[in-house]
Amino acid sequence: MRHLVALDAIATHGGFGAAALALGYTQSAVSQQIATLEKRLGERLVERGGGAHRIAFTPAGVLLCRHAREMVRSMAVLDADLAALDGNRQRSLRVGVFQSAGARIIPHVMAQLAGGDVGLDVSFANQEAMGDIVGPLASGELDIAFTHLPRADAELATMWVLDDPWFLVVAADHPLASRPVLTPAQVAAERVLGYDSCQARVAMDREMEGAGAPVRYTSCTDDNGMLQGLAAAGVGHALMPLLSIDPFDSRVVAVPIDGVSPRQIGLAWHPRRALPEGVAPFVEATRTACAALRPTAQERLAS
Repeated sequence: MRHLVALDAIATHGGFGAAALALGYTQSAVSQQIATLEKRLGERLVERGGGAHRIAFTPAGVLLCRHAREMVRSMAVLDADLAALDGNRQRSLRVGVFQSAGARIIPHVMAQLAGGDVGLDVSFANQEAMGDIVGPLASGELDIAFTHLPRADAELATMWVLDDPWFLVVAADHPLASRPVLTPAQVAAERVLGYDSCQARVAMDREMEGAGAPVRYTSCTDDNGMLQGLAAAGVGHALMPLLSIDPFDSRVVAVPIDGVSPRQIGLAWHPRRALPEGVAPFVEATRTACAALRPTAQERLAS
């Protein structure tokens, strides 16, 4: 396995030096691991050329990299499952969250858990910094995570918890603030501020284009507070889902958009993991919190 781990690290990090740094080895040790693997297989795996930092995989290397990635993930799952057998680990939970879930859903979930006799130790990780959550969920770095639905992959088990409608956030003194609702065409005619990298935005953009109303973004950021602040300053109008909006900000008005599907929020976990006991009460608390949050959030925004 250590040879396959070295090969996977080279493929993941793009070279021997970067792989050595990630694994905590010397570069010569990584080179020796690959040389041993090539000798045992009787196949050249990596072509070195064009400089010390440039590598290319042979066809055999590409094939083995694919299998190595699956084997490394399987070993990570095994390690996580063995760790989950520990009694103390069963009462702890590692949850991946994105901005709006952490700010608007998690406080209600933790209040639900605190009100019961669960005794669960929950820690949180910013999954936006992780990129893809499949690896962290498979390895046990995370036990469960919030996600946007539907997911393009089928590697994770998911469960819907909340529909989160889209709004156009405008400055309170702007003429659009008096509109009861906007059409996609009216949104597309405006200077729009949006998210830089958001799966839910991609789905919404596709739907707007299908309706003949492609959005013209003048500025993008993944920071909810910045988006709302820019809208309040009149730089543009922010296209944001309900839970991402601060409902107590009097500088702005959020106008609903008719005919656009809401952002779907769900929970995801790896189906091959032996999950801690704490997952079940966390899921139930999330479902209860989201059921209560929907009308509360709508009423606050409307007021």
